[in-house]
Amino acid sequence: MNAAPSRIASTILIAFFICTLAACGKRGSPLPPENLSPASVRDFRADGVLNGVRVSWIPPSIKVAGEVLDDLDGFVLRRASVSKGRRGRFQIIARIRYETQKGKAGLGERLQYVDRDIVPGERYDYRLQAYNKRGYEGLKGEILRVLFKGRSSEVEVLN
Repeated sequence: MNAAPSRIASTILIAFFICTLAACGKRGSPLPPENLSPASVRDFRADGVLNGVRVSWIPPSIKVAGEVLDDLDGFVLRRASVSKGRRGRFQIIARIRYETQKGKAGLGERLQYVDRDIVPGERYDYRLQAYNKRGYEGLKGEILRVLFKGRSSEVEVLN
C-alpha cells in the first residue's frame, strides 16, 4: 500500500498549524506604513535672531492613524531659497534627533533649531517633518517663508 498521500496530507496539516501559531495575534487588516507615521508637528514658527533664523515647534503626540506616537525618532528640517517669487528645491539642512532635544524641553513643550547658514536680505522657505524609528516621515505641515533681516525678519505662513 502507498502511504505517501497520507504522509503529504499530514505534513501540510502540520505546516498549516505551525504557521497559524506563528501569526502575530492581531486581528484586522494590516495598516499601510503612512498610517504609522507621525502626524504633523504643531505650532511651527520662525523668527529672526541676530545670526540666523530660529524655527520652533511642538512635537506631534499622535500617529496619522490617531494612535499614540510612541516611537518618535526625530525631525527633518528642509529649506528652499526663494528668488523673484520662485521657490527652489527643498534641501535637507538638519536632522534633529528627538533624544537630544528631550532634555531641553518636556513632553509637549516647544523645541527649536537655529539656521545660521543664511544671507541677510534673502528669502527662504522652511518645512519640518517628524519621523519615527522605522524611518517613516510624517505629514507635511505648513511652510514658513522668511525674509531674513536679523531680529527684524519677516515671516509669512504658506499652505
